[in-house]
Amino acid sequence: MITFTGTQRGMTQRQKDGLRTMLRIHGARFGSSDFILLHGGCVGADDEADNIANDMRIDRWIFPSTIDAKRVDDLFFLNRKRSRCAIEPPEEPLLRNRKMVEIGQIVIAAPSSADEVLRSGTWATVRYARKLHRQVMIFEP
Repeated sequence: MITFTGTQRGMTQRQKDGLRTMLRIHGARFGSSDFILLHGGCVGADDEADNIANDMRIDRWIFPSTIDAKRVDDLFFLNRKRSRCAIEPPEEPLLRNRKMVEIGQIVIAAPSSADEVLRSGTWATVRYARKLHRQVMIFEP
């Protein structure tokens, strides 16, 4: 399982291309039955990552936020329920990010800045992944 975290601003084309490449590589490595992309269902990069994974026919496991303004709209979730996707009940963002890191073996991050930012959910997720000695791949903008 791969955990994805990214900026609410959305990914650059470079980040999208990097994500596609890594999903292709790791999909072959894990095999289809063990290959799932975990993400937070937020606006921006999570939504884009979900679209990429959906196009690649990769199963997704979504951990939405309790903060409505950060969450992709309910129509998104209704559509995803029909297409190779499991959705957890909403949780506080930092808690659900930690849960995704604990479940996944690899963390792919698409931050809005190449420099680590203290008050950023993406960078907080990366720091926690490093603390747990997870493999972390960062696609800079």
